[in-house]
Amino acid sequence: MIRQNKDGKPIFSDKVWNQILEYGKMLEKLGYEESKKSPNLFYKNLTLKDEKIGIIFVDLRGTDYIPIWERPYPIVYHNEYLKFIDFIKEVVRLKRLGIDIRLSFFDKFEPEGWAFFLKEIPIGICKRCGKDIIEEVDWTVLENGAYNSKLQNNSIDINNSKLL
Repeated sequence: MIRQNKDGKPIFSDKVWNQILEYGKMLEKLGYEESKKSPNLFYKNLTLKDEKIGIIFVDLRGTDYIPIWERPYPIVYHNEYLKFIDFIKEVVRLKRLGIDIRLSFFDKFEPEGWAFFLKEIPIGICKRCGKDIIEEVDWTVLENGAYNSKLQNNSIDINNSKLL
């Protein structure tokens, strides 16, 4: 890892730099690797039955518009081959580990983005028994925007759902 933003400007804050280093360690525990060509950019090849299904990226370099020292949280995105359902499961794993993340502008702020109405990402843990149900949840309820209306249409109580 290198102590600089995406545009090559140095990170002066020790607090921000230490947070970035800690995120790097946590990402490695989850199986992410740091890019050799782009320091502070982590990636993970996701596989299903030994077949590559896509790549997820966790970017600790900031953006051209928001330097990493202004919002020291990684941006999470994926390549076009990764299905939404596999992406959201990995986002949940990152959040469970305690990594505060940012999503793309489209995902978060456009009316058709999946997180437009979403205040928090569901944790994927059964409220009654405490079982990890990340593989059993129908994550498509978050896909294609209109999160709240889909929950209401599926008789899911928005106010009593457990969120991260």
